[in-house]
Amino acid sequence: MRIAIPYTQGEIDQHFGHSEQFKIYVVDNKELVDSYLLPVNGTGHEAAADLLVKAGVTAVLCGGIGKDAFLMLRDEGILAYGGIKGQADKAMDDLLAGTLMYDDGITCHTHDTAEGCGSCCSGCAGCGDDAAGCGSCCG
Repeated sequence: MRIAIPYTQGEIDQHFGHSEQFKIYVVDNKELVDSYLLPVNGTGHEAAADLLVKAGVTAVLCGGIGKDAFLMLRDEGILAYGGIKGQADKAMDDLLAGTLMYDDGITCHTHDTAEGCGSCCSGCAGCGDDAAGCGSCCG
């Protein structure tokens, strides 16, 4: 199994579609057997999702993720665990230990607001979406 984390200087990049690279963790029998960095050759959710599909990724641990990217990953059979902050390696350790804290309703409304991700976290007045998931984009 391959698990991807949008990665910036050891931390989980908080915007899936803007990440310049992913750290890929190779897991076998609930044991970490390898990890490597995979640069994104393009920009946006589609480029990142396509890259992960081609790399054989089965799950993504991330901070914020847009609804379109979330659905694109889901349609490819890739699970997305959102709302995670902090060090990438620690998140991976927590996942393997069964103690990972995440938000399974995460979506980021960056493209639905004029101010980008963060503005929807103060309430739903600026969201172009319904209240389901509004306010959760910042974890």
